[in-house]
Amino acid sequence: MSAPFLWRKLFGDDTSATQLLSGLIPWSSKAPLALGSASAGKAEAAAREDHVHPLPGKLLTARTIDGISFDGGGDLSRYALCSTAGATVAKTVTVSNFLLKVGAVVVVKFANTNTAASPTLNVSGTGAKGIFFGGAAIGAGAVIAGRTYTLVYDGVGWELVGDLYAQQVSDLIAELDFLRKLKIGAPRYHCSTTLPDRHAWINGDFIAFEDAPEFGEKYEAGGFDGMVMPWDADEEHQAAHLGQFRPDSANPTGLFLPVDGGQFFRNWGPGGDNPAGSWASDAMRALTGMASFARGSGGGAILMDDAEGVFHVDRNGISVQAYTGGSTNFPLSRLFFDSSRNTPTGPENVPPHIWQPVILYLGRPAQV
Repeated sequence: MSAPFLWRKLFGDDTSATQLLSGLIPWSSKAPLALGSASAGKAEAAAREDHVHPLPGKLLTARTIDGISFDGGGDLSRYALCSTAGATVAKTVTVSNFLLKVGAVVVVKFANTNTAASPTLNVSGTGAKGIFFGGAAIGAGAVIAGRTYTLVYDGVGWELVGDLYAQQVSDLIAELDFLRKLKIGAPRYHCSTTLPDRHAWINGDFIAFEDAPEFGEKYEAGGFDGMVMPWDADEEHQAAHLGQFRPDSANPTGLFLPVDGGQFFRNWGPGGDNPAGSWASDAMRALTGMASFARGSGGGAILMDDAEGVFHVDRNGISVQAYTGGSTNFPLSRLFFDSSRNTPTGPENVPPHIWQPVILYLGRPAQV
């Protein structure tokens, strides 16, 4: 066999080349080896083109990823729930396969708002380390119940990631909006006789829901419960409940406001005799007094007199005389009634008061 012929048989493109090659180097029938240490090997058989190596079950050497030891044998998670009481300084959590290293990251949800000064965090028993934001120890209220925070260990302590105050500002904005809506429909004193925008005088005017949508939303949500009279209340009922709202129909499109103008407000509380928003008529304290006097025999001398309260006796400047049994001709005494002697008087029966503008907030205007 000449060399060129052998060359064609070994490396040529006809079928005889494959047959000759299989005769010189046999094909392997064994499965590929699992991953392990690198080796040149000693086998004298060729691997087939469709052979498949087994997938590795784990990393040969475990690696640390953000403080979590990972070898590929299980899932990786940095999340933990901290149930430590808010007033307890030493917070603790457990994270599987955790190693305390610089750059370690944990994600912690706090079940309780922190109320302790300079709290610490101990992850999986690796030691209590301070919790910081911007390099300063956090204080009471810095972490809030139900919130989830990312923390990075910098070699000294746990640094809160992100803008902590942005969360607090978000909560503050929500709280302020809640308080703003709480004012809708609530009478309040005002510092001017000029009515500000989105407000109304409390004088019985009709406010349509389409003009004051948040006012209508509060009504629909039951925000005026206990302060709304029936829409078809008669005049007598309306007069007895001047402080209540009145719908314009069974399916209202708005409310008639209370008629509080010129009225005195009185604090209401649960368990009182009068319902909230009810009206009471004018009344005053009872006027009482006493007067007595006696005269000498024959109707002469004033022997004694006495008066208190709304009564007084006028003797025209004559002094009280001791009884001597004689008869003296003195002027007659007079009995007077004057309620101002024990009660401040004026054109109305009123308590001490100041005329102060009172207005009602209607919420944000309708969008156009």
